[in-house]
Amino acid sequence: TELGAHWYIHTDVDEIRLSPWPGVTLRDALHHVDRLGFTAVDYNSVQFRPIDDGFVDRSSFEDYFHHFNLEFFSNYQLRTWKFTGRRVMTTSGGHNMFFAGRRVYPYDFLYKHYGVRSQRHGEKKIFRDRQGRLSAAERAVGWHRHIAEMDPGEKFLWDPSELLRFDEHETHRRFTVELLASIGPEQRDAWARQPLHKRRRPPLWRRIASPVRRQVARIVPPVRRY
Repeated sequence: TELGAHWYIHTDVDEIRLSPWPGVTLRDALHHVDRLGFTAVDYNSVQFRPIDDGFVDRSSFEDYFHHFNLEFFSNYQLRTWKFTGRRVMTTSGGHNMFFAGRRVYPYDFLYKHYGVRSQRHGEKKIFRDRQGRLSAAERAVGWHRHIAEMDPGEKFLWDPSELLRFDEHETHRRFTVELLASIGPEQRDAWARQPLHKRRRPPLWRRIASPVRRQVARIVPPVRRY
């Protein structure tokens, strides 16, 4: 309310948030979403990985990192919403925003994540900065499990042969369904590895939306610049 903005984005310094369509700015995409009557957007993530220790602090993430893998955690990236005058509640450590009358756009937007930039940075971030401040309450609800389970000696550099090289147009063309609908083998495999009593069905809106999105995922909506 104090900022007087029409839309709000909750993002971190190591993230770059984008529209779902190459060549369409985030501003124009949100304008399109707004005109259709939706009040929030979800995101799918492209996780960029370091393959060497050459990154210089304060330089451009996008210029240096080009290798990535996909992670399908869209249910926990609903971090862009329209101001409607309603009180906004946050869950999942600030990754999910709830408010009365929320209408989520059915196509996922994209965010590039640069969580670890080198071996040195990974060791500092995980072992010196993060693990020591994890509270018992956060551990009890399963937050930051991937951080808590890491041991000294963890290798943060990746083999580029295990990753994909990012090209805006080619990546969108090749992974249209995965990026727009957050579906793919990694998501299915992660769900299948869970014990049966911990498997949760996706919310009703996603069970309805996913089949529809799979059918029309290759149809680019009529987004125009405004």
